[in-house]
Amino acid sequence: MKSIEFHQVRQILNQAWDPIGVGDVAACQDEYDSYAYDVCRMLNGNYSAKEIQDYLYEIESEFMGLEPSIQRIDNTVTALKKLKQ
Repeated sequence: MKSIEFHQVRQILNQAWDPIGVGDVAACQDEYDSYAYDVCRMLNGNYSAKEIQDYLYEIESEFMGLEPSIQRIDNTVTALKKLKQ
């Protein structure tokens, strides 16, 4: 089984997810690192797409206080799951 590396997840979270719009700011490339570690663990642990979607949804709604974008989360999880192929 293919192991997912942190830098791959970090890149996707910064480019595809980026709920606060800092993914293109060089000084903020570590903004989502704590989440990237969890997502990497989830991917390597064969968590379902739904479980990862729920995790990102919770981060946006509970921890960031944002109105989550289901479309952005779905697109992000699709990109993350492609790493396993």
